[in-house]
Amino acid sequence: MIFPHKFIGVAVIRNDRGEILIDKRRQDGLMGGLWELPGGKIEPGETVEECIKREIWEELGIEIEVGLSLIVINHIYSLFAVTSQYINAVTQRASRSPWNAMRFAGSL
Repeated sequence: MIFPHKFIGVAVIRNDRGEILIDKRRQDGLMGGLWELPGGKIEPGETVEECIKREIWEELGIEIEVGLSLIVINHIYSLFAVTSQYINAVTQRASRSPWNAMRFAGSL
């Protein structure tokens, strides 16, 4: 069976204690209310690095510097497939989040 396929850029942002930034998905969306690593769908013509910078700024109000790629994970859900590229990122500047709840949790 062929599924719609989404390509996602994901930022791994650590604080000075090595904890990872997570944010809560909007209640009204797919998998609403669940916690996730920040990121989003790669738009046509956009690199994964551009995607991550755009998504983190739009959703969390954080300007980041994108680092090295960590891992690429492919996963098939019941109705679609996802390829997620996880990339290290460093916070450059932050403003207040427009809507997302976010916090640092655990460490790798």
